[in-house]
Amino acid sequence: MPSKYALTVSLTEHLCHFVEGQVGSGRYRTASEVVREALRLLEAQFSNPMLSTQNAVAPGDEPQAAVAEKIDRGVPVQRRGRAL
Repeated sequence: MPSKYALTVSLTEHLCHFVEGQVGSGRYRTASEVVREALRLLEAQFSNPMLSTQNAVAPGDEPQAAVAEKIDRGVPVQRRGRAL
């Protein structure tokens, strides 16, 4: 589907490899499809209060932004006794 809008984004090396892996798996044809799917999931998370509650910070957990930053850098993250 042709897009009416274009947007340039910068990704960490880790996220770039992840996107390339998704395209390489055959599930998506382009990096744009991967990013659009990710944004749809993020939008659904913000629009559904139950999803937001599931991702709330529990005692001992790091704030979501800190977790996302670590994941972007490829650093293991401990959440409720298990690594992400």
